[in-house]
Amino acid sequence: MSLLSPTYRLTLGDQRIDMGSEPRASTVTQIDVQRAMAPLVDRFELTLAKLGTRLPKRGDTAEIELGFAGSDTGLERVMTGEIEEVDAGPEHTRIVGFGAGAILSRSKANHSFRDKTAADMISDLANAAGVKVADTETSEIFPTYIADARLSAFQHMVTLSELTGFDLYCDTENALIFKGFGNGKTLFPLDYGEDVIAYQVESTLAAAERVEAWGESPGASQGADSWAWLTKDFAPRKGSAGTSGSLRVLEHAALRTGETAQRAASALLRRIENRRIRGQLTVLGNPAITLGDTIRLQSMPEPDLNATFQIRGVRHRITKATGFLTHLTFQALELSL
Repeated sequence: MSLLSPTYRLTLGDQRIDMGSEPRASTVTQIDVQRAMAPLVDRFELTLAKLGTRLPKRGDTAEIELGFAGSDTGLERVMTGEIEEVDAGPEHTRIVGFGAGAILSRSKANHSFRDKTAADMISDLANAAGVKVADTETSEIFPTYIADARLSAFQHMVTLSELTGFDLYCDTENALIFKGFGNGKTLFPLDYGEDVIAYQVESTLAAAERVEAWGESPGASQGADSWAWLTKDFAPRKGSAGTSGSLRVLEHAALRTGETAQRAASALLRRIENRRIRGQLTVLGNPAITLGDTIRLQSMPEPDLNATFQIRGVRHRITKATGFLTHLTFQALELSL
């Protein structure tokens, strides 16, 4: 069995640091890439030894590729982002950058949407902020949604993802993805003691066992039972999920139809149930694992953990002390509860 050495290629503006082609010329001492499903924002931090190299600038695009020297799979792109901080010291330079979520977090404007799906609204907000959209999935039409400037475009997108039950995140090219998870793009089997180096898991009771979702009356009914802002009977526009047990109530003005309210209720209950088992684990560096994938844990000491989980966060770290490690944040899937 051959011992593989971590390797990387960093493109910082018009500069390139390629460990594969010039291993002795690299000045990089640490690489830290963190990506996660919304509401968290993708982030990277690089530490370079100060050896007289020209520094990148704020606003430069950064592309980070990781892998192992001698591997058949080559380098994998793990993140694309924009450099926001360049802190130069006497011995090291620290470079920090963020993904498109940071741009959306700074974008504030007043948008009024009528008769649009969440995917359409996500695309419009992204386009207004200059952010690319890679993939979206269509859901029910929202009669009205007001994306006012009290919240950022990113916060409104997170709200829409919660109301529809879709995931919101950036791919490794820094383009938005907004769609339901399903069974994941790729399944990675991970064995304890072979792939899994360390883990920590939290198992809890569900925070609620049923959900009711209430919206705002569209004032569309006729007769004495309807007013412009109120209605006597909300039942046709109420959504519910679960049949008994503790209740969680969801209220949002955008839920003006029975279809949108029902989806929101089902999405919230599913999110509550999936968070009953969640945790973090550490594996030998694996740049192929990314958001949108699933893992199947095997040979775990706790029988309940020998199941399939959704990846909610990925962190790749290369340091002189630990080498290349990948840290995963995961949560249960409906099929594993």
